[in-house]
Amino acid sequence: MDNLDWNNYNEADDLKVSARNYKTRNGYYPKKINADQKYMTRANRDWCKENNIFLSGKPLGRPSEKTKEQTKELKQSASERNCVEGKFGQAKRFYINDAVRARLQKTSESMIGAVIVVLNLTRLVQQHTFAFFNFWINKIISTVFRFFIKMIGLDFLSEP
Repeated sequence: MDNLDWNNYNEADDLKVSARNYKTRNGYYPKKINADQKYMTRANRDWCKENNIFLSGKPLGRPSEKTKEQTKELKQSASERNCVEGKFGQAKRFYINDAVRARLQKTSESMIGAVIVVLNLTRLVQQHTFAFFNFWINKIISTVFRFFIKMIGLDFLSEP
């Protein structure tokens, strides 16, 4: 969460801040930024070009004859962006609606931060659940296999 503000503001300014925060965390700028149309200002395009960042989105000006490759690239970046937008929707539907009953600004901000932590933990569990169960299933199968081999007297896994 790079910016939490209770006043109206233009989100297009957040693109540079988010990219700089990414550089602070990772040591380099991202190679590609998938942004909504509201972030596709001329200033953001120029800034991304100066820093060798590919900003995917519709080009400025009149629509031209797009090649199949450009159309495919735009669809791919929209697909990648939908995952992020879906997480915002998940946060609003499952964690914030009818759940945040805070009355003070600081309390609301704390609860929003807690929702973000829960979303990150949910994603972490989803990513590593398969690996966890795969490890333990392989461990169990291997143990059961060794047990049955010893029971029938074929201990070909041990050294002669």
